[in-house]
Amino acid sequence: MNRRELAAVVLYGTHTKSPMTGTFMQVNTRGVPVLYVNGDLDGKAHPADTLRTFRETGGGPKAFCRGSRGQSLRDYRHEQPARRRQRPGAPQLPHEQATASIARISGIFLLAHMYDEPSARSYIYNGEGTADPAVSIQLK
Repeated sequence: MNRRELAAVVLYGTHTKSPMTGTFMQVNTRGVPVLYVNGDLDGKAHPADTLRTFRETGGGPKAFCRGSRGQSLRDYRHEQPARRRQRPGAPQLPHEQATASIARISGIFLLAHMYDEPSARSYIYNGEGTADPAVSIQLK
């Protein structure tokens, strides 16, 4: 079996908007599948910027996973309560639930493209990914 060196990519909280000019860089993945993951309340990578990057990415299969209620990989539990309340976009999901949802969707996407797993492809591309209430998947 002939495999590519880079079979698929999962990006979390990523966009191509320049902080200096506000313009978006063009991206062509040259056939490499890309999953963009972003929380609804992300304070650094605004979901609209990630969604625009996703929509303008060309060159291969892609999906956009939006985490509802502000998914985050960062664990905020150890911060002072006053600091937590000040933070715009602080996640509203428990850390463990957010991490599990992100890991699940990332793993399924990688299985779909690295191993051409039919059930994983169906989960991503046929709407079965709506089984997790913490995320929504967009394809266009």
